[in-house]
Amino acid sequence: MSLINYDQGRIAQSENGPTSLTVALGGTMNLSQLNYFKKLAEVLHYTRAAQELFITQPTLSGAISSLEKELGAPLFERNGRSVLLTPYGEVFYEHVCLALRAIDDGVAAVSARSSASFGTVNLGTTFTTQDHYLPSLIRDFEEAFDKRVIVKVSQGFTNYLTEQLHRGTLDVTFCGKRDKGVRTFFRTA
Repeated sequence: MSLINYDQGRIAQSENGPTSLTVALGGTMNLSQLNYFKKLAEVLHYTRAAQELFITQPTLSGAISSLEKELGAPLFERNGRSVLLTPYGEVFYEHVCLALRAIDDGVAAVSARSSASFGTVNLGTTFTTQDHYLPSLIRDFEEAFDKRVIVKVSQGFTNYLTEQLHRGTLDVTFCGKRDKGVRTFFRTA
């Protein structure tokens, strides 16, 4: 990785291209400003960019002015009613696009992980337990874990359920007492 100096800002580059922007001044750049800059760089017109962002033009102008001050370089050059990106603006645009895409990817990854299930519980039950006691128990369990644990229910007779528990195909069983002489054991994960 190498550092390329652009006035008071530094841009880190790897073999795959630019990776991050570090502002040497320790400013207060924020995501709104970066989104405003990106939109203005795409439409190259303050009024149109402000309209598409649902903000006022003075708000947009202030945000861009603040960015330029923080970076110590002009990002846009006025050209009549429109603007053009300066060489600094072109470089910054590449980095802003990468940064905003990375942030979007991070938000999506966290969202996917937080909504993903924690796992599956294979539950075995007798027919009578499934009809009366189990539905409310599963409902309470799902509420407690925000439905992130999947509960798969199998039903059967006590002997079958305990055999499946011993084989490891079931994690939990709700069943009757087994015959005397049949060894029952419990395993923990």
